[in-house]
Amino acid sequence: HTTMGNATGTAASQNAGVFTKAERTALLTRFNKIDSGKQGYLSKRQLLTSLSPTMACFPLVENIVDVIIRRRMRNDGTAMVASKKARKLAQNSVFPADFLVFASMFSPKQKQARKLVVLFEVFDPDGDGYAKEEDVATIFRQLFGTYYDNGQLEAMTHAVFVQADVDADGQLSFREFLRLLSQTDLAHSLSRLL
Repeated sequence: HTTMGNATGTAASQNAGVFTKAERTALLTRFNKIDSGKQGYLSKRQLLTSLSPTMACFPLVENIVDVIIRRRMRNDGTAMVASKKARKLAQNSVFPADFLVFASMFSPKQKQARKLVVLFEVFDPDGDGYAKEEDVATIFRQLFGTYYDNGQLEAMTHAVFVQADVDADGQLSFREFLRLLSQTDLAHSLSRLL
């Protein structure tokens, strides 16, 4: 697992400016406290159950963890070359650098542009660079499912999607996603992140 843990160093260095040395040390100390078995990584479940109640109730928190893990696996090649067992471990593990990236997403010091890119990747789970209407519907269900029934969610998703899909190709590019955020109350719903 050393490769997987070290490969995220690039991501961590990209986020190094977000935290002071003392903050990084405190975050890594917290990571080590959660990693009571001293494995050098956390399961997604360990991370999610260790979150503060305020952060844990943010509906997209698990999606953000998944984006960070997908990025790491893409960057270190785990998704391509690892055995099935190693891939499964990597898909469900949060390494120290992943933990720092995750924490940076909720830091007011993180650049909004970086947060928007990660947020777009939440809406683009297959990583093809486009959010499809069904992807938007899935996220809307997570965000608003307790407030609206399925019919209302479907109508809302379709209306918002059509409005943001400027080129009418049935998918949202990053630019169209930014339009979606600016023309709806979605940015308000995601204010804890943005």
